[in-house]
Order: sequence, then C-alpha cells, then structure tokens
Amino acid sequence: MESTFSEQRDFIAHGYFDINIDFIEDVIKNDLKPLELAVDFFIEYLKKN
Repeated sequence: MESTFSEQRDFIAHGYFDINIDFIEDVIKNDLKPLELAVDFFIEYLKKN
C-alpha cells in the first residue's frame, strides 16, 4: 500500500473512525524512516548554510 504523506494525513485526520490497523502498521514500517532521513538531511544542510 503506497500513498503520499498528505493522503495518509488526510485519511487519519478525516477518517479516524475507519482507520485500518494494517494501514497504520504499513506507515510505521515503510514511511517513517525515509521521512526521518530526509528531515535529518535538511537539518544538517541548513546548519552548514
């Protein structure tokens, strides 16, 4: 199940009664680490510039 972060946010924010635990597990397993790496990269970039 691939989706964009904004789609995931919209789903959780507006469909919280229909949240599927498999969807949440997928997000945790597949999307949080790439986001963390991207944020860390930009933090380091901003520190240097």
